[in-house]
Amino acid sequence: MFTAGRYDEARELFEQVALADDFVEFLTLPAYERLA
Repeated sequence: MFTAGRYDEARELFEQVALADDFVEFLTLPAYERLA
């Protein structure tokens, strides 16, 4: 994400994972969804 300059998307992803009510077992899963 960072090499492509997608800082806003990276921030949104971090906030989604950090502030979610449910803990994501594998923190990379939400990122993989965005890359697909």
